[in-house]
Amino acid sequence: GTTARGGHDGGRMSRVMFRTGKRHQEDAAVWARQRLADRKGRTFSSADDQDGVLFADGVGLGKTWEALSAAALILYKKAQPKAGRRHVLILCPANLVTKWEDELADGSPFRGRLAAWSKKLEKTGQAKTAQLVEETLACVFPIRSGDHVRIKKKYGTFHPPGGTYIVSQSLITRRGHGLSALRREDWDVVIVDEAHNAAARKALDALQSRR
Repeated sequence: GTTARGGHDGGRMSRVMFRTGKRHQEDAAVWARQRLADRKGRTFSSADDQDGVLFADGVGLGKTWEALSAAALILYKKAQPKAGRRHVLILCPANLVTKWEDELADGSPFRGRLAAWSKKLEKTGQAKTAQLVEETLACVFPIRSGDHVRIKKKYGTFHPPGGTYIVSQSLITRRGHGLSALRREDWDVVIVDEAHNAAARKALDALQSRR
């Protein structure tokens, strides 16, 4: 459960506290409310007084769908669509690679929603862009070893084809031709699962050191 206490000082939020039993959850909740209140003078005083933030930190509360939906919208709203599929990277613990793969598998509930969204946009004149997003998220590359990205090189340099790559966080920091190519790729979207883990931060550091 979550409890909140708030106070006001001259129309501004002076104190908000959350108690969930987990420090990272409490810190995230306080940060989000401060971000919502700091520039528009918005204040919060009760647990149900919030706008624009969804927290789903428990098992089965929708984090995966929220992340994939956000990725779809980011790709859709890019001002200059590239020809062909985009590049999406999902970094997750090794034991969750299959879970993410299942969420994006043909016939999965999420893929059904994605297809319905794409079809709906046919009436808006944005069907081509929506279809490109759908194709990007439907073309899945689960990476469980360096051998999974040893694809034919072009002009001496390997460029991962467009699609969604699901990569173990601990794997992407290792040596290997294919893994190095993943680290230097110019990803359109990066999703980090279990982002509070040390392995996730190390994986992000490995990406940023090449950019």
